[in-house]
Amino acid sequence: VLLGAVLTLLAAGLIAAVLLLPADGIGALSSTDAESSVWAFVMFAPVLAVGPAVICFQILTRNIVVGALTLGDAARFRSDLNPLRYLWILLSNSIATVLTALLMYPWAQIRSYRYQAERITIRPTSAMGTFLDTDARSDQAFGEEFGEMQDIGIGI
Repeated sequence: VLLGAVLTLLAAGLIAAVLLLPADGIGALSSTDAESSVWAFVMFAPVLAVGPAVICFQILTRNIVVGALTLGDAARFRSDLNPLRYLWILLSNSIATVLTALLMYPWAQIRSYRYQAERITIRPTSAMGTFLDTDARSDQAFGEEFGEMQDIGIGI
């Protein structure tokens, strides 16, 4: 959803730039046309910067939220996603998806989820065997909730 919003913002900026250029091309710009193009850029630059800023904010928030997760007294979670690397993955995924007419969309999604999965670690704070023995008897829905957080849907 967020990737779609970023692509929409980029497309809107490109369309605005094309509409603001005169029909004769860049060489036909007069000083007033150049000034209006500069003002158009000044108006649209913040819009184009919001998308990456939102993505970086979400990644940093995710790192904090996952870092605060605990599994009883048995384990702690840690997420160390790099916002700039993730932004690059999303940008390159978007380019590959657009250039291949959406054929690379599944590959792009897997690439994004793989990076997220590789950056989450579980650190046991006690012997996992004792936790598994005691937790096997309890009726908690941790797996279901964690899957919901990751937006993974498995129908049975």
